[in-house]
Amino acid sequence: MLLFIAHSKSRFFFSLEPSKNIKGFTLIEALIIVAIVGILSAIAAPSFLSMYNRSQTNSALNQTRGALQEAQRQAIRYSKNCTVALTTGSTAKLSSNCFESADQFIKASASAASSSTSITVTSLSAAIPSGTTLVFSGGGVATLTANAAKAATSLSVSATSTAIASGEMARLVALPSKVTMATNITNTRVIFDFLGTVSLGTTGTIVFLPTDGGAQKKCLVVSSPLGLIRTGDYSGATATATDVTNGTCTTSR
Repeated sequence: MLLFIAHSKSRFFFSLEPSKNIKGFTLIEALIIVAIVGILSAIAAPSFLSMYNRSQTNSALNQTRGALQEAQRQAIRYSKNCTVALTTGSTAKLSSNCFESADQFIKASASAASSSTSITVTSLSAAIPSGTTLVFSGGGVATLTANAAKAATSLSVSATSTAIASGEMARLVALPSKVTMATNITNTRVIFDFLGTVSLGTTGTIVFLPTDGGAQKKCLVVSSPLGLIRTGDYSGATATATDVTNGTCTTSR
């Protein structure tokens, strides 16, 4: 069968009859191709994994540096103390009374007196694991002592540092899940005063390590009294406060 197509200047004929010269792959050829693809994938996979780990570690470092710098700017702008709480470990999070944006917002729906061990909140948009430290907008700090499920309206916490008024917000920023964070900063909190300087006892080193034990290790140093924030490469064994103190953070800027 022939299909005829007219054109303004020429004519073309296309045959719909299948070509008898077209051949597919043999089974052996297909197996060889699959084997080659498998070998190339095995060679490339470690490189891609290493690249992914570096990306996650650098992301955690940059998020933390940006959060600290934001809190420092807000402290100067509004002439108040800004606290950044660090939830360390493999579910690392940041919380501050001076964040403008966040991944999760927790709102107190009832007042909680100083040293309270329970905070009533509006329904949680996502679960919060035990050990997470929250900083509410009034400056009150509390750490969860039990897991809080999604939609929960009550948080079991360590004794609140100050009273928390109804309507106050706590903002959480989650770091990449493939990174473990550790620090030797006292109480795992950095506090900037109205001048943007760092309060005594809240300076030190924060380190970021891939959870799979990769070689990519990063660190951040907060120094006093000016609250300078520098980043660099970390050499240390594991992510514990002792290791952070004994390890070396080689900063470049």
